[in-house]
Order: sequence, then C-alpha cells, then structure tokens
Amino acid sequence: MSSLTEELRAEHAEIVDMLLRVKLLNIATPDGQQKLMEFRDRLLAHLKKEDDRLYPSLNLAGADDPGLKSLLDESEQHMSQVSLNVINFYDKYSGYRAEKDLGSKGIRSFLRPGPPVIEQDEFLKDFENIYQGLLVRLDKEERVLFMAFESLREQA
Repeated sequence: MSSLTEELRAEHAEIVDMLLRVKLLNIATPDGQQKLMEFRDRLLAHLKKEDDRLYPSLNLAGADDPGLKSLLDESEQHMSQVSLNVINFYDKYSGYRAEKDLGSKGIRSFLRPGPPVIEQDEFLKDFENIYQGLLVRLDKEERVLFMAFESLREQA
C-alpha cells in the first residue's frame, strides 16, 4: 500500500469522525457550527492534497489506460463538484455568526455583519449536501481510486 493512500485513508477517517461529531453536537447549535468551522482548514487541505498528489498521477496513467481513463472520467465530475460544494459552503458561511433564538432550541438565522440573513433551513440543507457528498467521495476514493493508484505504484 502506498504511503500516500495510507495518509489519505487516515485523513478520511478523521474527516468522517469530525463530520459525525458535528452531527452529534447538532449542526443547528453554535457548538456544532463552531466545530464545523474549526474543521475548515483541515478539510480543505485534504482536498487540495488529493487534487495535487493523487489525481494528477491517476490522470497521467489514464492517458495510456482506457479502463482507468473511463473510471476517472466517470468520477471526475462528482469529485470536482464535491470539492466545489465544500469550498462554496465555507466561503458562504465563514463570516457568519449565529443569532440565537432564545425561545427555541436552535438558531434562528445566521448573520453577517450586515445583510444577507441566512436562514437555518438553508444552512442545514447546505451542510447535508456537503456531508453526503463527502461520504460518497471518500467511499469511492477508497474502494476504487486508491486501489487504482496503488496498482500504478506496484507497476512502477
């Protein structure tokens, strides 16, 4: 097994653990949101590492391997969309602070210093979108793409 894929698998476990912790804390609470925002840099660094170190090697090998190229073409749109969704999520919410609704158990809205107001339902929907997308991406990488990468390393 490649040291890169071992490193990425360990990071995947950390990502899943953090996402589950955020869900257990309840993403609609300030504690859950704070955890998610603290996790931003680690998550984005992981995605960048894959984009910089994993995918270029796979794409290079795919130029000479039609089966691998087909696999990569099939995966590329989803993988890119997940990365874009994560980046957009953090860009959208990084400057926001929670406005507590003291009469209920959660957050009424998310305020930036000035407009716009982001409603809790939109935030929860956006989080669920990146949560599900990341789980699918991590699973596909580990089941399919890491195996292809490791096979390339064995052939070299």
